[in-house]
Amino acid sequence: MKLSQLASLLRVTIPARRPTLAVASPGVGKTSIVHQVAEQLGYALRIIHGVISDPTDIKGLPFRSADGTAADFLPFAEWKEICETDKPTVVFLDDLGQTPLSVQAPLMQALHARRVNNRRISDTVSFIAATNRSSDRAGVNGILSPLLDRFTGGVVHIDFDVDDWVAHVLQNNGSPILASFARFRSELINAFDPAAAAALKRSPTPRAWFEGVQPLLDTNMINAELIGAQVGEGAAAEFVAFYQLFTELPDREVIYKSPKSAPVPDKKPDVMYALMGALAHGCKRENVAPTFEYLDRCPVEFNVLFVKDVAARDAKLIESPEWVAAFTKWGAKNAKALGV
Repeated sequence: MKLSQLASLLRVTIPARRPTLAVASPGVGKTSIVHQVAEQLGYALRIIHGVISDPTDIKGLPFRSADGTAADFLPFAEWKEICETDKPTVVFLDDLGQTPLSVQAPLMQALHARRVNNRRISDTVSFIAATNRSSDRAGVNGILSPLLDRFTGGVVHIDFDVDDWVAHVLQNNGSPILASFARFRSELINAFDPAAAAALKRSPTPRAWFEGVQPLLDTNMINAELIGAQVGEGAAAEFVAFYQLFTELPDREVIYKSPKSAPVPDKKPDVMYALMGALAHGCKRENVAPTFEYLDRCPVEFNVLFVKDVAARDAKLIESPEWVAAFTKWGAKNAKALGV
């Protein structure tokens, strides 16, 4: 399942209060999707890291009842609020597979019976969980079978999808250079290496690129050593070379003014990926027509990437009369590339 499909699923299972478990490699974006969907639905988000929890954190502290005839449990503030809140709330159980089994046990009651000891969990609360895979060697010890069975919204395995990730980058003001590099070397975006982690080195993950490399791009700190500290030396070397190529592309203003005579750079794949990303980033209603004229001089398979990235970055633009007219004309010429 792709992250975009997980988002669609959560928009159904959260309001229905059907616990859902997402399984994926480190840094793919599970947490980001839960944040995004909770915000879209108007739910508050409470994140619980079971890996640093104790069973008492969920069950509460025992105390003597007022009449002295029984014992009760006094919940900690976090779970007290989960029981008493009247606000729509997503409780996100992060890193569930790394959570000690002694902590997983009381979670079974919370998910199945919707109770914490004798306290009922609020009807406005919905549970979502995430875990890495055992094969990721990320400290996953497994999940108790009875707890796994409580995920009535499904146990979904997430695969990295470059189109999804590029759309995320562009929709969140990410760099077109990063988006274009992802298209060019998609295998380097999600390449988590447990051996690198054991050696206290970073390896490429979607999170490392967007949360680590993107800020370096924002501050113009394009340095192989700094980028290597985020995604590893090999990936950093390739990215810095791609960045240099990107900065040497033809000036977009020259392309808009003279689309039929502006220089078309070497049509090697890396150059074309960079060029399509740059054109997609700069595309506006006033330059749609000349951009499509220029695209006629570029390999059609790369035109398709330009269209995808514009659609991901600016949904309103592709509804404009300028885009519809130019795209219709282009589509008639390139029906095969669109699979028509």
